[in-house]
Amino acid sequence: MKKIDAPDGRSEFEVMREIASRYEMRVIGPNSLGLILPWLNLNASFSPIAANRGNIAFVSQSAAVCTTILDWAQNRRIGFSTFISLGEASDIDFPELLDYLARESKTDAILLYIDNIQDARAFISAARAASRNRRVLVLKSGRTPEGASVLPHLNEEVQGLDSAYDAAIRRSGMLRVRTTHELFAAVETLSHSVPLRGERLAIISNGGGPAVMAVDMLLEMGGKLAVLSEETIEKLNKVLPVSWSHGNPVDIVGDADIDRYKKATEILLESDEADALLILHSPSVTAPGLKTAKAMTDMLKNNPRAKRFNILTNWQGESDDATVARLAFAHAGFPAYRTPESAVTAYMHLVEYRRNQKQLMETPTSIGQIDYDVEGGKALIQQALDQNILALTTHEARPFLSKYGINVMATWLAADAAEAAQITEQVGYPVAVKLRSPDIAHKSDVNGVMLDLNNAVEVANAAQLMLNRVSVTYPTAGLKDYKSRPWQTVLVRRNCGYV
Repeated sequence: MKKIDAPDGRSEFEVMREIASRYEMRVIGPNSLGLILPWLNLNASFSPIAANRGNIAFVSQSAAVCTTILDWAQNRRIGFSTFISLGEASDIDFPELLDYLARESKTDAILLYIDNIQDARAFISAARAASRNRRVLVLKSGRTPEGASVLPHLNEEVQGLDSAYDAAIRRSGMLRVRTTHELFAAVETLSHSVPLRGERLAIISNGGGPAVMAVDMLLEMGGKLAVLSEETIEKLNKVLPVSWSHGNPVDIVGDADIDRYKKATEILLESDEADALLILHSPSVTAPGLKTAKAMTDMLKNNPRAKRFNILTNWQGESDDATVARLAFAHAGFPAYRTPESAVTAYMHLVEYRRNQKQLMETPTSIGQIDYDVEGGKALIQQALDQNILALTTHEARPFLSKYGINVMATWLAADAAEAAQITEQVGYPVAVKLRSPDIAHKSDVNGVMLDLNNAVEVANAAQLMLNRVSVTYPTAGLKDYKSRPWQTVLVRRNCGYV
């Protein structure tokens, strides 16, 4: 929907909202796929794929992502309580839906696909409240400026630093995933999981290689490997061959049969040394994929101790036998993955979610009394707006931050190489020199940052080389009009470790 101005100067969005308000209507969209409410047998969408009933709510700003999720969920027999495509969210947006879904009786988990947040304060408030009652997962696109620029409804005014989104999501008790594949894995994991008691993971495998890959991934992602007691090792000694690994991961050896899988798993379930269990299976003649999967699902469903663990499986291979085995686990309520690494990544989603929930419940520590100059800060912002400046540079942000008691490393502006060298002689070394031009988004394109400069000659040479490169590569970039536009110049910063 194009935002064409109406005859009275209002945008189409504003006209649409005014008409809807007049008739007491709420609007989803525009550019929305629609909505599906499976528990009400309502499909008010353009989707060619239906949604099964379930306990997961999905809200997306992208219609294409919606249809992809629906197709995947149907294949995995995962259902939804609510399925909503927001589109451009001219009226109803994430905060209202989070408030609703946090109270909706059919919803246990909420999935969000986000391009951008229009009202950050309202979103964080609603997200913190929803996260106390529901599991909330977020797939945030546009992590890079180049990626965000592809979206036509995003402009510089609504794009934000990805690190800010990351911190807000984590602090609000939600779980962020980075890719669609991770989202699928996280959905499957959370839809079949119980709350983690702790973070200790035990691994069973019929091969050393996959077990090592799982451990590497676990430790690289900050996970914890369970330590088996002597008592548990002795029990395993009685049912496993002498050549087993005698520790965690429990390598039950390549000739393991179904009975060996079951006995090793039962021993680990009886112990209190792990909080989660990952079962790996490589294609084997002695333990056929599908037969082993069915035997394991029957054993796990009948073992009362299994309900206290988060159990994940990895049945490797692309044969029909392996594919059907993974489906058998999924249908039995145990998440199944194609590779050891994807299984561990899914487990770490549970760990990260648990950690974020702890942060959500924490009371922030006091940093003591800070002298605020709110009016002074507002005046600086207004001054920037009056000059049509919508993003503050490092040099401009420093006085604003100081109004709120935030200390920022000192910087100096120089009109040319000679002035840069003169400044550094006064402030001391080492220093960093950085190009300052709003016309050049990526300073690395012109080698616009030089670190660890230890004397005036190095500073002058670095600054001059930058200006020379700009004159060739970006001849129209604003650099020389120093007196009238002082933010377009060379920046000198003390302590070159930070730029």
